[in-house]
Amino acid sequence: NAIHDAFHQYEKNLNKYHTYQRLKDKFSKLSAREKEVMDMILEGNTSKEAAQKLSLSPRTVEVHRSNMYTKLRIKSLPQLVQEYDFYKNYSDSI
Repeated sequence: NAIHDAFHQYEKNLNKYHTYQRLKDKFSKLSAREKEVMDMILEGNTSKEAAQKLSLSPRTVEVHRSNMYTKLRIKSLPQLVQEYDFYKNYSDSI
């Protein structure tokens, strides 16, 4: 049934939109430095490597990373990657 299929697709799109909005709100809470640290981590850098590239101490990077995880309410790097990938891919498709 075409109407049922269209409604199902609408629900899927609406769920994706709500997920995107939730993630957009979460990522907007990060400071500029936390976003820099996040980008470094997402690029595969260790905290030590990120510290060198950002001219920070490794401890400072760890503090920013911890604050970032708290603000984003995430517990692991795989969760960060998953949420950021969804957010980035959805925002690129708008």
